[in-house]
Amino acid sequence: MTALPIGQQLINLFAAILLLLAFAMLAQRRIVSLIDLFAAQGLVLALSTAVVAYSTRQPHLYESAALTLALKVIASRLPSMARVLEL
Repeated sequence: MTALPIGQQLINLFAAILLLLAFAMLAQRRIVSLIDLFAAQGLVLALSTAVVAYSTRQPHLYESAALTLALKVIASRLPSMARVLEL
């Protein structure tokens, strides 16, 4: 039995984490916790896309990873960052 390359192992790990985060999002009742999980899911998705881009040598996927990071992770955290900065 041959071992999987590290890139493929990371992709499988990120897929499992995404599934667990999706189940956690289904169980949330509070919107603040749901937004935190949404940001975590976006981070894992961006990392997964970056690993796929590196392992398949497709540079346009880096752009997709950057957009996902900007829109799902950073943009979803802006309201809470604004509240912290006001204090």
